[in-house]
Amino acid sequence: MQFSLDPKELDQCYKKLQWQYHPDKASLRPKQEQEWAAEHATAINHAYSTLKDPLARGTYMVSDRELEQLDKSAALFKDKLLGWHVYPRR
Repeated sequence: MQFSLDPKELDQCYKKLQWQYHPDKASLRPKQEQEWAAEHATAINHAYSTLKDPLARGTYMVSDRELEQLDKSAALFKDKLLGWHVYPRR
């Protein structure tokens, strides 16, 4: 997975997807299709806002498993650090 991206390409892709899945296009369709379109438009908007923001993009790229591993490593480090006894020098 690559962190950097071309903002222009992201904008073009977003606009294309929004055009394809915009809820207004399903306004005359059955309710189920309207809901489907609304859900997909919401997902597209969320993905776009996540990818556009470097911090949000980086956070997303770190998988849950990697976060769990980081949490375990931090807990282990904390246990080791707090487990050390620091005695005052005499």
